[in-house]
Amino acid sequence: MLSLFQFILKVKPKKSRIKTQEAISGMTMIELLVGTVIAFLIITPLMGFVIGLLNDDSRESAKATTEQELQSALDFIAEDLSQAIYIYGNDDPDTVEVEGVEAIKTQLPATGDPILVFWKRQIMRESIPTVSTAKPNACTASTPSTESNCNDSYVLSLVAYYLTDGNGGVCKPPETDPTPDTNCQIVRYQVHDGLKNPYAGNVLYPDADVKDSQKKRAAFNSLFDFSFSTPTVSVTTGAEKFANGDPATPPLPLVNYIDATVASAANELELGANQCRQALGIKDKDKTPAEATLKISTITNSFYACVDSRADKKVVQINLRGNALRRIQEQDTAYQPQRSSYFPTASVTVRGIGGPAPTN
Repeated sequence: MLSLFQFILKVKPKKSRIKTQEAISGMTMIELLVGTVIAFLIITPLMGFVIGLLNDDSRESAKATTEQELQSALDFIAEDLSQAIYIYGNDDPDTVEVEGVEAIKTQLPATGDPILVFWKRQIMRESIPTVSTAKPNACTASTPSTESNCNDSYVLSLVAYYLTDGNGGVCKPPETDPTPDTNCQIVRYQVHDGLKNPYAGNVLYPDADVKDSQKKRAAFNSLFDFSFSTPTVSVTTGAEKFANGDPATPPLPLVNYIDATVASAANELELGANQCRQALGIKDKDKTPAEATLKISTITNSFYACVDSRADKKVVQINLRGNALRRIQEQDTAYQPQRSSYFPTASVTVRGIGGPAPTN
């Protein structure tokens, strides 16, 4: 019996040692290679699918952002134009528009293309003291008192919307200059008169008595005839004073990534004065040469204005075309009809106040 027990003890360790050695041996190189290949075949399509989803999301986000920014820009321009008292006519290929933007271009900033220029009333909130001896710079809503109570007023302003390349130059089409730094944008220039004292014959308040935002701007020309009988004479005091001579009135970038494609019938961007007349609802029987005029950039039709120049109308249609592709790639891309969803468009029609400028 003892001999049998000793035999079992001798045999058992050998079997355990054999199993341990088999367990330590692991996977062979062939098995590992096969597993790697299988994993690669499964993971690669999944990675491609995930990357595709991310790219699609990026493109859709770029399109949505471009559309939102175009609409916001149009809303801003529409609000601006709603206070317009005089809107300059534009370039009409059928006639020479002597009161158009081109006629005053030398008096405007020498940067980019001026597309829309008009005079407006700019509201000055809480600017005129109710007490004649008080000063406008003392007006405040935080400390209501007899001396600080003020009424709203307004000043006359000249507003110009430009299409530029973002560097102070003219937009260059991607067909000829697809450089990474190309970024067509719309900027806004504005110069306005100073705040006038209604208690002293509507003369300007001294600069020391008003806030910086209420001071007369350097480019504003007091010699301009606000009856608009000579609307192209003495419009400003000089183009250089918009920015260089008046640091208080820098250009305001309104929206980026405007399409810079060369306008032509081939890319469905061609427009003319007749299309403008149709867009503004001017019938042929009512048409005169200067009733509806068109202003576009010298390069692109992606920002243009149709202007109804009749004195009793003063209606403007603004049209914009963006370029969402420019957001997701370094170089600019020309408009392509098959990819029109990446070039969203927006338009708005606005009627200004019209009529001669009232006096303060």
